[in-house]
Amino acid sequence: MLNIQKDKEAILEKFPQFESFYHDIEKAPSCKSCLRRKHERMLVKALREELSKPENAELRSAFMSGNISMAKFTPESVDRESCMFCFEKHMAKALVLLKEVEAGYTPDKGYPHLWLALGNLSEAEDEIIKEDKEMAQRVRQLRRKITMEISIATDD
Repeated sequence: MLNIQKDKEAILEKFPQFESFYHDIEKAPSCKSCLRRKHERMLVKALREELSKPENAELRSAFMSGNISMAKFTPESVDRESCMFCFEKHMAKALVLLKEVEAGYTPDKGYPHLWLALGNLSEAEDEIIKEDKEMAQRVRQLRRKITMEISIATDD
């Protein structure tokens, strides 16, 4: 499979216009893993577009030699890195959403705020687990407590 990091030289040799994507990937500020993945996805999309053009059929064959399909042409899969900035962002979003639920934006009225809050708590847990397992466990316990309260409330 073509790997956008390991095959950087080959890609830039054929598509020098993608240098700015690599620059953005390498210089991504603050949350490097999140922004790096965003720029990698943008690069993959641009490469797919270029390789799908009829005039690049030969290059497509060269890049996709073997049994590699365009569907498998994805950014390098990497373990998720812990990001304190993202952890705090997801916790803040969950807090705001839970306040909205308290204010009456509840699932029984068709509002998704509670489910979005639970999703943000889950994301926060994923962001912190490598760096602080105890904090991740506390977030998980909070998420499970809220989920249990929902179950009890809907059983009534």
